[in-house]
Amino acid sequence: EIGSGLVGSEMCIRDSDIAREAGVSIATVSRVLNHKDTVRADTRAKVEKVLKRCSYAPSAIAQGMVSKSLHTVAVLTVDIRDSHYARTAYTIEREFGRRGYEVILCNTGGDRAETLRTLQAVAQKQVDGLILVGSIFNTICQGAEMENLLRKMPVVLANGTLALPDAYSVMVDDCRGVELSLIHISEPTRPEPIS
Repeated sequence: EIGSGLVGSEMCIRDSDIAREAGVSIATVSRVLNHKDTVRADTRAKVEKVLKRCSYAPSAIAQGMVSKSLHTVAVLTVDIRDSHYARTAYTIEREFGRRGYEVILCNTGGDRAETLRTLQAVAQKQVDGLILVGSIFNTICQGAEMENLLRKMPVVLANGTLALPDAYSVMVDDCRGVELSLIHISEPTRPEPIS
């Protein structure tokens, strides 16, 4: 059984309601919801008609229990008002969204206590992964209590490193960026600025 759905114009709240309305077993409703091949076409059509009429949407929590994933990632930033963090969070959210994930965006203000509270909350929500955006997390996330929370999920730290299992880093090469900027600025074929 996938779990209870959202109430539509009719009172079809659970798989059992759908099964009763369609005149099939709860197991058959589950097989239809999980796209199993073992359901006859006419039975599938009957169940799908009831699902549509009831505006049924399976519970993400119940599906997560079956699949062992809620398809949710948490992104912690220092301050989303900063244009760098905003662009990074936007890109992360768009890319994960394209892959079927929801993103929880959290601002910590760079405060250790707030970061700890936020990590406790996302660990409790059993997110599939955590992305820390900002090199400040290199220092904020030190210590046994923080590290114990971070060990509960895969972690990616943008512009830093954490010495933990299942922790990954995405590093920016500032020196190479400056070098490329200098080359670009000093090129003789550079266009003249428009007045």
